[in-house]
Amino acid sequence: MTLKEGQRRSQLFRSRVSQDLEKKLSEKSEAEEAECQKQFRAAPVPAHVFLPLYQDITEAGERLRRTSLQQRKDFLLSMQKPFSFVERVEKKKEELKQQLKSSNPVLLEEKSKPAEKKKIPKAVQDPGVSEHLKGNEMLRT
Repeated sequence: MTLKEGQRRSQLFRSRVSQDLEKKLSEKSEAEEAECQKQFRAAPVPAHVFLPLYQDITEAGERLRRTSLQQRKDFLLSMQKPFSFVERVEKKKEELKQQLKSSNPVLLEEKSKPAEKKKIPKAVQDPGVSEHLKGNEMLRT
């Protein structure tokens, strides 16, 4: 083997290695360019995203709130009774009459008499008392 042959072999070997490297690099660059040439497409949005879950939850809460409010109103209205003062007063009068009838008739006669008015004391009617009060008032001022 001569030097020339040795150099050629080394050149051939280098050239094969370099060719392989160049080939790999060119394939890699072609693959990158092909990748760049592709249009980017996003994956489609999943169907469950379009479901109006929040809206359904809020509507259900609103329905529940309305029904509970209506139930409380109905309950309060069922407890409420209208005023009947006239009936109550009439019942009390009837009860008193029955009690009085069942008790002594003498009490009925006493109650039926009008009450006598109390007379005003003469000391209060006396003009001297009013003069005395006026004098005290004058001394205060």
